[in-house]
Amino acid sequence: MSDKELHKPTEKDEGADVKLFSAFAAVAIVALLASLIFLLTSPPEKQAAAPPADYTALQLNDFTFTERSGRLVPRSELDGKILVVGFVFTSCGIDCLIASETMAQVQAKLGEREDVQLVSLTIDPGTDNPEVLKKFAEKYEADRNRWLFLTGEKEDIMATLKSSFVVKDERDGVVVPVHLPSGRLPLVSRIYLLDREGRIRESYDARKQTTPAAIVSAVEKLNQEQPPPADLAERQPTFRSYATRGVILDIESDRKKATIRHEKIPSYMQAMTMRLNVKNTNELANLNPGDEITFLLSVSDQTHWIHELKPTGRREQVEGRPDRKPTADTTEPDPSDQVPTFTDFEFLSEEGKPVRFSDYEGKALAFTFIFTRCPLPDFCSRMNNRFGETRKLLLAAEDGPDNWQFLSISFDPANDTPQVLKTYAGYYSEQDPDRWLFAVASKETLDKLAPLCDLQFAQENGTIAHNLRTIVLDTKRRVHRVLGGNEWTAAELAKSIKEAAEK
Repeated sequence: MSDKELHKPTEKDEGADVKLFSAFAAVAIVALLASLIFLLTSPPEKQAAAPPADYTALQLNDFTFTERSGRLVPRSELDGKILVVGFVFTSCGIDCLIASETMAQVQAKLGEREDVQLVSLTIDPGTDNPEVLKKFAEKYEADRNRWLFLTGEKEDIMATLKSSFVVKDERDGVVVPVHLPSGRLPLVSRIYLLDREGRIRESYDARKQTTPAAIVSAVEKLNQEQPPPADLAERQPTFRSYATRGVILDIESDRKKATIRHEKIPSYMQAMTMRLNVKNTNELANLNPGDEITFLLSVSDQTHWIHELKPTGRREQVEGRPDRKPTADTTEPDPSDQVPTFTDFEFLSEEGKPVRFSDYEGKALAFTFIFTRCPLPDFCSRMNNRFGETRKLLLAAEDGPDNWQFLSISFDPANDTPQVLKTYAGYYSEQDPDRWLFAVASKETLDKLAPLCDLQFAQENGTIAHNLRTIVLDTKRRVHRVLGGNEWTAAELAKSIKEAAEK
């Protein structure tokens, strides 16, 4: 028998195939009808996956995470602020990039508001250490103070996610973000808005172009419902940090200070040449004048310091390097036998009128040097604050003299016009000019006056490096006391003025 004959179907076989096909077709039709009935009678997916009714009761839990700058950020630092929170892991694909770009747009739209905090928390702490997060944040020009990038121990991060941001999908046990349909958008595709009490008010799809505007609109609405607390400023961190780069001009022998010409720090200060405090002197061990570096400048209400100094290049020829090192910051003894009686010098006052040392003949005169663009709290601002404190002490003293005067002299005539000085003076004097005047010296005056006071400053392309000198003259314009640096106190200055007023 041939192969064809072996495989030739019979009429019986053909009939069986038809019956089998008909059975399969019937089953398929029934299944299709069942599916249609299910779809028509089932509630919409959005309703089926709605978050639990009490999802807004989720509270941002207590934590202490590490910011990309290396500083610790406790939960309490966020108290009283509206929070815009997103999640990242820097090794992920397009979703993380889109979410961070959306956060960057939110940052730009919110502007300089200090009562709204952006937070990106990594969900991959094993990879995302502070240095990795720092480089990631730089891609989006994330403001170091208004947009935090946080990492920490894995178990701590997971505890925060589970207690504050996610719920369990009971259908299949998958942990998904709150307020998400169970169609499964990943965690990094969502951005959350939290109110000032740390409760989630809304979540947004980070991939939508309308999301940045929607978040800003919701922030404004929430701000009306929950205005910033009156004591919000007291809850803020005690310092702020700024990332910048520059070139080292000089390093002091004890390595506690370095003179650095740095680039502009957006939203803080112009490019400057500054003599800066070094937090960890070991970071200068392998650095020298002429080295290009990146570093962090941290500023508190009272002082500043630089840290995380890292070399990036080398300049053999450095313009603007000071010829002389600034005088050490120490309080000097009475040098009246070394410094001659001051001759007369003329300045332009905040009122636009000339003022001279001779105008204060018969009075004790305390003068110091400042410039209004000086941003560091322990330089010009500290001189102004000490003058203000000393003036209050003298005015409050029942047996104190009344023949005394303060004079704050700017050595930045190109910028510090009388109008600029008047506004600046009003801030520190609390709009009370009694026995305290601000003035500016011309270049010609400074050339003659600076050597007498051992005032050292260097100007190069609009930048200024300077030391601190405060002089007390007696009633006959003789030097009674020279206060160097910024460590002297208001009580110390008040005592010197009382003594000088009696001479």
